[in-house]
Amino acid sequence: MFDFKINFLIFLIVIFSCSSTTDNDINWEEKVKSEILAIPIPQFPKKIFKLLDYSSDVTSGSIQKVIDLCNSQGGGVVVVPFGTYNDIGKIELKSNVRLHFEDGTKINFSKDKNDFLPMVLTSWEGNDVYNFSSFIHAESQNNIAITGNVVLNGNGSKNNWWNWKDKSLPVPMRVENRPDIRPKLLKQNRDNIPVEERRYGIDSKLRAYFMTLRNCKNIYIKGITVINSPMWNIHPLMSENIIIDSVTIISPNNSPNTDGINPESSKNILIQNSVISVGDDCIAIKSGRNNDGRKRNKPSENIYIRDCIFANGHGGIVIGSELSGGVKNIIIENCKMNSPNLLRALRIKSNEYRGAYVENIVMRDVQIDTIGGPIVGINMDYKSYDTEKTKDKFYTSCDGILVENIQCNFANQGWLINGSKNLPIKDVKFKNWIIESVKYGIHHKNVKSLILEDVSIESEGAMLRLTKKDIFQKKG
Repeated sequence: MFDFKINFLIFLIVIFSCSSTTDNDINWEEKVKSEILAIPIPQFPKKIFKLLDYSSDVTSGSIQKVIDLCNSQGGGVVVVPFGTYNDIGKIELKSNVRLHFEDGTKINFSKDKNDFLPMVLTSWEGNDVYNFSSFIHAESQNNIAITGNVVLNGNGSKNNWWNWKDKSLPVPMRVENRPDIRPKLLKQNRDNIPVEERRYGIDSKLRAYFMTLRNCKNIYIKGITVINSPMWNIHPLMSENIIIDSVTIISPNNSPNTDGINPESSKNILIQNSVISVGDDCIAIKSGRNNDGRKRNKPSENIYIRDCIFANGHGGIVIGSELSGGVKNIIIENCKMNSPNLLRALRIKSNEYRGAYVENIVMRDVQIDTIGGPIVGINMDYKSYDTEKTKDKFYTSCDGILVENIQCNFANQGWLINGSKNLPIKDVKFKNWIIESVKYGIHHKNVKSLILEDVSIESEGAMLRLTKKDIFQKKG
């Protein structure tokens, strides 16, 4: 323990002294950027379908009727008029239809769980399953959009949806954790039980997501605000060519599993100009869990996140923990983070049953005022459940991480990295960091190469912890 200020400036840590590939990654990065920025905004026929021209009131039934009509006539724009509308049930998006809400509209979704039935084939925490439909759902559609300055309220609360995983209750009393619910689903995944036999819904109490877009292409989401989702908010699943622009996602800090945007086994995604403050990860990039993810074999790849603001959450940008199909080519730029309730800026998490790979991750030009945990957290020992454990081990390779141009006033820790001794993390580079104050310094283990360049960390009473295999060299 040091009782004086620590200043790490222009120093190098190399384990087993190998060169980093991150210096040569400009080619993949520029290619990914150019491809993503070339994703066209979907275009729709100019025909306008004003809801009140076809119905005397605004209900989920009337919205769906007009969406279906618009789709049957080749597409166009369905316009929901200004107003506040209650008890709205499932809305299903269709090809060549833009669902547009007039500015200032408020949609309060139904508290009646039956309004989100019949069940649909989906992925719940990376497990393939039949469960509630998301509030806004699309399956195998092409050229879809939802736009407008609208507040979409999922009505999650201590008495609705969230009570199925009430954090104030002991774990055995949380409904989702009953042996016949979540542990059963994990076991079905482990044992390769056909998905047709995995039927949950009302009796099983696995919460619905707010929006799932499964097997869709050419998606545009702009301007919407989502609050109080039952669980995950925006969930692209096995979809591609997605633009999410200027969205706001808000749930209380203590709301369970209210992740903001969760691309799963999806590719070619632009997320920009958005504000997220939730009870779990702000953006979580996933690719399926265990056997289900490996059978699917679809990575999440080519994702560009820029000009976003993150407040409360377990992490700003999180990769995993369900990543059994792999994650690669992720770029995060020009973002801001500020909350003592934000626990990491960048997090990568997996365990010995998830497997696959994480490669080519770049985070740069991030401004942090206060963060309640480490700037970078990587742990390959993330919690596992008894019913998902197998005799075989599936370690996760993690290779090529660049985090540069970080400005931070206060972080609880510089970085906390726990790699797997069976498959160490490779080629991590931190460049141009200025952290004005940290509480607990830094920690890492089982990293094959960690390079630091122009990293300055100042702290009173910080602890520098290095493993015996570290080769520590100081320059300048």
